[in-house]
Amino acid sequence: MKLLPEEVVPGGIFEHLHRWLDVNASRFGFFQPYKLYTGGMYPEPWHLSYGPLSMPAMKQVTVELLTEVILDADMLGKELVLARIAQIHRDHILNISAPPENR
Repeated sequence: MKLLPEEVVPGGIFEHLHRWLDVNASRFGFFQPYKLYTGGMYPEPWHLSYGPLSMPAMKQVTVELLTEVILDADMLGKELVLARIAQIHRDHILNISAPPENR
């Protein structure tokens, strides 16, 4: 099952849930890493991260680690991904709307 942007906008099936999350998620340590488009991932209002765990984990995901994992993976297009790994890391892992305490 895939969530759709129209499900979280006014009138969408998850509108009330997302309004509640916008107000309350941070009280419980959650944030929306892809709340805004900043050149990497497009907004995903349904994508939540638990800051106390995800922020330290994000620091451990380096270009070197990703390269090692991809080199060891059985996947199509490996060479294409590896050629762009620094950009992918920058645009899709580091380029988030961080929680206030990490800005």
